[in-house]
Amino acid sequence: MSDQTLLHLRRRLQVLGVGDDIGRALVLAYLEQAPAYVDALVNAVARRDVLALRRGLHTLRGSSANLGLDDLVTRCKRMRALVDDNARDWPADDALDRGARELALVARATIATLAAWAERRH
Repeated sequence: MSDQTLLHLRRRLQVLGVGDDIGRALVLAYLEQAPAYVDALVNAVARRDVLALRRGLHTLRGSSANLGLDDLVTRCKRMRALVDDNARDWPADDALDRGARELALVARATIATLAAWAERRH
């Protein structure tokens, strides 16, 4: 996953027309905020707070899209669709719980990959 994550990041930085210094600054800004976004998602699920979960998914998806983190964006979209399908009531099965755990694992792995990339550019 890390090679693909970095490939997508490099492509996005090329599209934006930025070099390593600005790219690193963008990644560092993401790294400052993304862990809190992931924690907010996990907490929203624990509280069964659908509105907070939607907001958190929207924020993580948008910030991840800015860096071309397509896998994370897709997972956020899938999770949002699951939330929307269960808009009124928390589902009896644990689909949202499982989805949130999986999303958090992928997000944290992505964050670790980006942190290592940024560190190598320091």
